[in-house]
Amino acid sequence: PPSKANPSELLGSKIESEDDVLAVNRMPDFDNTLSGRDVEVLCQYLTAPYLRIPLVLRFFANETRIRALESRQCQELVTAALFEPSTWHAQHQRSLPEVVPSPERAHLATSCGVLFNEIIHSPQAVLDSLEKLLDLSVNLDMGRYVNSDGTTTAGDVILFVLRTTVRILGYVDFVLDHARAAAIEGRVEGVGWMCSVRGLTCSEANLQLLQSASRRMHGVLEGQMLPMIEKWRLKCAAAQQLPQTCVLYAHLGYLFRYVREDQLDIKTVAVLLTCQIFLTHNCPNRMEASGPIPSQPSSSPPPNKKHNFWGGGGKDKTKGGPSASDWAQLEGLGADHLQISQLEMFNLFQEHRCKVLRWLQQNPRGCDVVMETIINVLTNAATILEVSPVPPRHWLTLTELGGIGRFYPDTEKKSSAPPEGLSYSEWLRFKMTSTVETEINMQMGTYTIKTNQTEMLDELISDHPDFVTVFGVDSRLQCARVQATDQRNWVRVVGQRHDCKYWRHADEREVKTRAASRNLRALKEEERWLWDVLTPLLEGVLRGLKIQVQDEDFSTATYGMAIARGNENKNILEIIVYRNPPVVHVYKVVEHGRRFFNTLCFVSDADLAMSNLDPNLFAIGLDHYQIIGGQVPRAEEVRGPSLVITRSLSSDIGSQALIPARLLHGLIPDWFLSKYFFWQSETTGVLTGVPNPQTTDP
Repeated sequence: PPSKANPSELLGSKIESEDDVLAVNRMPDFDNTLSGRDVEVLCQYLTAPYLRIPLVLRFFANETRIRALESRQCQELVTAALFEPSTWHAQHQRSLPEVVPSPERAHLATSCGVLFNEIIHSPQAVLDSLEKLLDLSVNLDMGRYVNSDGTTTAGDVILFVLRTTVRILGYVDFVLDHARAAAIEGRVEGVGWMCSVRGLTCSEANLQLLQSASRRMHGVLEGQMLPMIEKWRLKCAAAQQLPQTCVLYAHLGYLFRYVREDQLDIKTVAVLLTCQIFLTHNCPNRMEASGPIPSQPSSSPPPNKKHNFWGGGGKDKTKGGPSASDWAQLEGLGADHLQISQLEMFNLFQEHRCKVLRWLQQNPRGCDVVMETIINVLTNAATILEVSPVPPRHWLTLTELGGIGRFYPDTEKKSSAPPEGLSYSEWLRFKMTSTVETEINMQMGTYTIKTNQTEMLDELISDHPDFVTVFGVDSRLQCARVQATDQRNWVRVVGQRHDCKYWRHADEREVKTRAASRNLRALKEEERWLWDVLTPLLEGVLRGLKIQVQDEDFSTATYGMAIARGNENKNILEIIVYRNPPVVHVYKVVEHGRRFFNTLCFVSDADLAMSNLDPNLFAIGLDHYQIIGGQVPRAEEVRGPSLVITRSLSSDIGSQALIPARLLHGLIPDWFLSKYFFWQSETTGVLTGVPNPQTTDP
């Protein structure tokens, strides 16, 4: 095909010299971004292919012309002018022209392309213009990629400059790496910059110039461009602008197009893998020859679009994958909707695949951080540039055949060996079912939560007070269904290491308590102290309750226990009577997630309790009063749904269940309940307090 930088193709008439450009009556205006005079100068530059690279870069490294790069036609022209290699010089010897101007241009051919030729022999002009172009583009940032009304900003100009800078720096770094490899004595020939290539010898002065310029521009790309595009991505993700988010993810990955293996770190690996996984799941693949993407999605998502990694909600998001409107937008954008060839993106990820895998295997702690970052970014609209405050789990590689590069958290580690005694159908089902529930496959660029699609949390869960306490009011999180029955809906909150078990109905079974069947009047003489402590309350707050004392002897104990039951034995109060100092605590037995807890509701002396109950005056005798706290419930309590939240932060800690503060009243001082969340180990029963991030005091 004709070159986009060919002036004859651009102007529609035969152009052989600068004089031919002056004879053209109608000039292109590149979407009204350049004046006729500027276009005339640009076309004259294109008539000199050997010199046009520094001329074209300097032309656009100007405050008044850089916005012309928003035109797609202008971008194609610049790309062709910079990266087309021009005529190849096949001979080792070069013949100089005998007359000037020369009737032919054979002496202007190069052995490695025009851009390599400029970088090696005259880098100053190219690098100065490129640096200025990069700085000008950074100054065009308006804080967002697209406006709220969908109109574009200077974002496409910035992205084009980013792509151009990355590609030219790829050439620069190739020359530098080739020079370092050539200086190694006794080196073994390899591929890429490790091989001997004619025409890549560079002077020491130019190498130093290239090295300093490369360091400065890489600093701008990673120090300014990367945070800028990440900020745009977060805003597009929050607005659920899928096509724009795909574009920004592609450019985040493209920033590290030519990174070497020894330059890999946690940030680089996290960016590469996150971008690959997001694009794999959310970007239509236009490299297949099987036909176009359907204009209307079917009832089920396409095979490689199983998950939708939005931080927000929406009715058309609940089935996973891009919605119908998203697919319509993506289809209408054309094959170059990422502004980068999909083949080039595929090549980028494949070139880095083995490097990244080796880095993950050699840096297990870094691997843990990378995997947690991937999940946080894809599921919670978190930023790639910040590490999650939650300590990472340890991630392992599947040991089965084909398991290299497939990572899963050690909290989900299960045996891959089938149990003995299985029938053939049971054995086949076991082998065909994933042994882990969460998997990141860096070979294929996929993120899988067993076989379930991700969906938005049910409002019954997200609006529950216990959920709001842990995750906040505006926590638009996704989940994957683990199990659903008539009584319970069990989901896994994606990226949070938390499970939610929503019990639709309360447990209607009889509450089981310690054996207590004795009447108060049947107490032994040594146990009469309990009667003495209770007597002032029997005609007051405990009036009318049927109280039964524990069967176990408490003659020498420091406290005794009694039970007060309501109708049908569903409303139960547990009464703890302390001997010295004499005080009575009344606990209400409440059900939560098929477990029963005691929560303090009344105390006979408000000063002798760990809960701040509403104080009241209580008459003891004719002229003595005592401050009591709370009240004894009389009405039958209506049991409703409950939400059990569990977490599994690491294999060392194990699974823990949240114990809401309302279930710990009277057992733990209220000050601690207001400052800490309490999680109970499901194996040891140990209660652990975790600071509440919503409180400011330590």
